Amino acid sequence: MRPADLSPENPYDLAWREYRRIWWRSAALTFSFFFLGTPLAAALVQIVFPEAPLWLRFAAMAPFVGAAILAGQAPIRWRCPRCGKPFHAAKGWHNGLARRCLNCGLPKWAGHDPDRS
Repeated sequence: MRPADLSPENPYDLAWREYRRIWWRSAALTFSFFFLGTPLAAALVQIVFPEAPLWLRFAAMAPFVGAAILAGQAPIRWRCPRCGKPFHAAKGWHNGLARRCLNCGLPKWAGHDPDRS
């Protein structure tokens, strides 16, 4: 099933729309922090302190890298609409590309839940 196949009659429609919103927000924040924030921090250090050692540029970039990592965690920690456990994580194992819930096996973008009808 694809995201385009969702319909308002789908019992998980709101949950999957929320997941899509969280995923896009996370992708935008990760991109912004990593690809815009880190070069900007390095350039700012270079402009303000032209004779600064290289480690200082890396130290200025570290908060943006950390923020990018944290922003990327939201979709991984998203809860499955069926079982309520993290969709992409189970027992210490994480798979951000999982096509099924790692706990209950609900397919990503699933509409009908045969176990609960």
